[in-house]
Amino acid sequence: MASYELYDKVNIWWFAADFCQARYGKYHESGNNSCTLISLIFANKLNKSSSFSNDVGKLPSQIWNYIGYSINDGNKVYHDHAPETLNISVPAAILAIVPHKKIDFQLAEWFYTQVDVDIYDKEGASEELAGILTTTLKVFKQADWEKPSHLFAAIIADSRTVMFSFDLKSSVAAFFDSHQHGENSGAVYAQTTIDNIENLMLWYISMLDTSFSSCPDMYEIAFLSSHRNLAEQITP
Repeated sequence: MASYELYDKVNIWWFAADFCQARYGKYHESGNNSCTLISLIFANKLNKSSSFSNDVGKLPSQIWNYIGYSINDGNKVYHDHAPETLNISVPAAILAIVPHKKIDFQLAEWFYTQVDVDIYDKEGASEELAGILTTTLKVFKQADWEKPSHLFAAIIADSRTVMFSFDLKSSVAAFFDSHQHGENSGAVYAQTTIDNIENLMLWYISMLDTSFSSCPDMYEIAFLSSHRNLAEQITP
């Protein structure tokens, strides 16, 4: 079961406390620092799905399998590497995932940026971050070649990686976080329409404060796509 919450047009589902990276699956003991791996593997699964979600108010039927397999696979990749050789960066995580042929990782990093924000102005921070996502999505959609169906943004804040997904076919903006949130909630999944990205971002920033007492002053964003030569065709 998942607990449902509606936050200003953002649909949120909180999973049970034991359904998270540090408590679920065979390799859960490796789950304390595997969030980047899990987030990337989850995005890879979404990228391969032709019809994951068309109704933002309904929890996708495949979500349990996608999260479960992503946690297991991400924790296994982390387990197979010595912790000192694997940091939280997206490029390092991709290099660790690719040799695992079963995962069949098909995404590549487009570009990376860092954003400094005012920790006392959540609305201003969400507006700035959402503006970057919206502008990047607009550039991505206007490219004059056959575009992939998804654009992804891995966001790292306070050493926690989460994944934002934008489905161009269904106009769904989604969010996934594999961490445990407090004593009663595990992983969390949220979705809304692409035109409500700022609402989704404000919820995310507020959630960091509520769940972890975290108010980051800097966010790292790595954009990813299945188009492996995107960085050569579109200069950020």
